[in-house]
Amino acid sequence: AEPVAWLDCPRPVFVRDRAVSLRWRVETGAGGPATPLPRAILRVVVRRAGAGPDLLQRDERLTDVAPGSEVGVQLEPTALEALPADAELEVFAQLRWPTAAGSRQCTASQVVVLTGGAYVVAAGAPAGERVELTDMTRFRPFWNKVWSSTPPTKERPLWGIDVTMRYSVVLTADPANALMEVRALAGEAQGGLRATTTGRMRSGLQVSVHELAKLRALWPEAAPIDETTAAAFAAPAWLASQGGDAELAVRFDGRRHTRGLVWVVPVPALRTFTVARPQDVDPRGQVLAVTTSEVTFPVVEAVRVLGLVSTSGAGADDGGTGDGEDQAADGPGSAYAFEGHQVVSDTLVGLEPARSIAPWSAG
Repeated sequence: AEPVAWLDCPRPVFVRDRAVSLRWRVETGAGGPATPLPRAILRVVVRRAGAGPDLLQRDERLTDVAPGSEVGVQLEPTALEALPADAELEVFAQLRWPTAAGSRQCTASQVVVLTGGAYVVAAGAPAGERVELTDMTRFRPFWNKVWSSTPPTKERPLWGIDVTMRYSVVLTADPANALMEVRALAGEAQGGLRATTTGRMRSGLQVSVHELAKLRALWPEAAPIDETTAAAFAAPAWLASQGGDAELAVRFDGRRHTRGLVWVVPVPALRTFTVARPQDVDPRGQVLAVTTSEVTFPVVEAVRVLGLVSTSGAGADDGGTGDGEDQAADGPGSAYAFEGHQVVSDTLVGLEPARSIAPWSAG
């Protein structure tokens, strides 16, 4: 049947809670057999679109296969459990038959989708302003400390940082957020009294869609959504379309008996999405028509990169409040402030390939 809407392009969509029939028409071409094939084997292989191991294989032995006829396999719901829901799947079909010279074959490949219910069709316009997660205690799973200055020595009592940092935000269906390992192609500038970290640095945050869903409470205008609709935002295809990378230069330094820190915090915004649900399904399990609705859901399209310097004597040799865990209520020039620390660098960076953002300042 004709495909239906699926993200940015139409796809044949099947439901996975009932038996699904996959069918092909045998087109042998001008040089192919003109009479029915006495014996043939139809092999069907399903894997994730693009690459990856085989997720399902089914062989069917056929007889009297006439050119132009239909062949196919039926997959029961128990077999479909091995296939991911709401992800693009590549279906390979091979029809092979014996000949006097050995064997011949014809093949086909098609990308299809198995839906578990509701799925995201497209992204719409922003539905709410960006919200800064300034309360570290409340939003601790989103805060990521990516750098701290080296302890001072008698020879090099001063410190600094001058790096190009690349920060990635990746959405997952895991139950909790996870910090990516900080990787650095960095060193320290030689000579002088200042130990300056230089080079390139990479880190990031794996954002759980379940943690992201909790942020909907930050926008009073966001109407509640049911579990089926919420599950649409945990689909692999939608998760892969979110997040991105931010790259920026981080440069600042500090005096004797101070400590430097770099924190990165996502800045979520509310966006409208079109969610589809199967409305009409044929006896073979293929979706013929869908109903759509507009749903708002938080997205991360920018990150806040903060450079901190402890005040004299704080966090240097005695541990103090070096990690910035204790926050003051407010601070000059930035929506973020920390007890015993000064925010010396505050930059909002848009993610690529997320949508571009207009210039904006927290102050």
